[in-house]
This record gives sequence, C-alpha cells and structure tokens, in this order.
Amino acid sequence: MRSWIWLAVTLVGCGRNQYWIGEIVDVPGTGNDGSFEASITGATGGSGGSVVSTVTGTNGGQGGSGGGTSLDSGGGGGAPDAGSPADSGSRADTGTVCQPGQCKRVFLSSSAPPSAGRLGSPSAVDTFCQSAADAKQLGGTWRAWLSDRTTSPKARFTLANVPYRLLDGTTVASSWSTLVGGAFGGSLAHAINVFEDGTTAPAAVEVWTGTWTDGDWYGSSDCNSWADGTAAFFANVGRSDSTSRGWTAANAQFCNHTDLHVYCFEQ
Repeated sequence: MRSWIWLAVTLVGCGRNQYWIGEIVDVPGTGNDGSFEASITGATGGSGGSVVSTVTGTNGGQGGSGGGTSLDSGGGGGAPDAGSPADSGSRADTGTVCQPGQCKRVFLSSSAPPSAGRLGSPSAVDTFCQSAADAKQLGGTWRAWLSDRTTSPKARFTLANVPYRLLDGTTVASSWSTLVGGAFGGSLAHAINVFEDGTTAPAAVEVWTGTWTDGDWYGSSDCNSWADGTAAFFANVGRSDSTSRGWTAANAQFCNHTDLHVYCFEQ
C-alpha cells in the first residue's frame, strides 16, 4: 500500500516554513503484530539552513531520513533516528521547561526534611534541595526558600530577570521582582505545587520558610534559627496551594511538626 503525506518543515536560518510531500512506503513487518516501517522520501533542505521535520509513524514506525532531525511519535515503540539529539543541555526530560538561562525552575520538595523544625540552617536545606534535584537529574544549582537571622533568599539567590517556572512548564512569576511583588507583598501566577519528579502534589501542604513575601527574613519565627524541633518554638510557614502572600507567609506552625516541605529554586 502506498500513500502520501504533507509535511511542514522549517528551514533553520531562513525563519520561514515550506511544505513538501513525501511518500510513505508500507514495508511488511517481520512479526505477527502487523507493525511496519515508514520510510519518507522527499526534498531535503536547500541552501540557507537545514531541514527540521517531525515525522509521525503509525504502529511504531520510524521517522525517515528526509529531515535533519526526525522524531518518532508512533505508538508501538519505534525509536528515533540514530542521529537525533536526546536533549539540548544537561536537564532531564522532567525538568526541561526552557533552555538553560532562559528561566529559573522551582519545585516543591516531595518529602519533608528530617528533624522537623531543627533544619540546621538555610545552607543545610540548600543541600537537601540540591540532593532532591540531583536524584532526578535536573542539573543546575538549587537553593531552599528559607531564611534565618543571617541569610535569606533575597541575600543568597540569583535575583533573576527571567521567568520562574514549575517543572511542568507553568510560570510562577515572570521575574524576581514579580515573585516578591504584587498586592500586599505577594502574588504568584500559579501556586508552587509541583514536585521534583514533575508530578503535582495531590493535596496542599505546609512549607517551612521563615521568609516574608519580599524574600527576606520574617523575624524570630524560625524555630530558634532552625535549631529546635519541639513545640516550644514556632516558625513562619507557607502553603503550597496559595498564590497570595500565603505561599510563603500563611501562618505560624510549631517546630515539632515532621510533615512540612520546602520550596527549592534553581539559581
């Protein structure tokens, strides 16, 4: 069986689209599952840039060699052409929401740091965030949205002029100034409710912050500088379902709670 398909391709370097027609040739599969391979014949890129094409196979067919980059999207397990790049940069698929430097990623930790409110210090929780990101091969440098009397996100974060995005691609804020601005000191475009593996938190959780909406230390509400894990002290916490100031300063919580998470920001 022979059929024809129109493909839209972009000539990289020219900034314009061209359309061309290629032939899909049915090649009988070797097994009994009725699978087949799709080979594409057609014009290649002319002068001025390479052709970038996306080929959709049927029943697991493979993209042919007509374009400079060919990606298979068939449903039966077909593989991309040998020469196609796996990813631009070092980020894993879960964390690839922009090119490096074009956004800053943020996630809600899927687990709570140990020792309740006795977190040690913001730098210790930076290490917790970095370990969570490394476990998912996200790449980059990560720090916790956490303050004490000696430091804060405002003091040790990269104050970026690019968007802050969740690991599903959703924008949280368009820049640092937006992240810490808004009505009454806080207004996010979306709550920080996506874990480091790219899944959404099934329910709202409280988050250790000790941080006001401007990214600075909230005051003495920090579990005695994160040295105490008992009910004798309390800390300012945020909520993962809030887009108002409550995302970082929702209420105070006793430091003996063991189920609070943290926000982790890429630098």
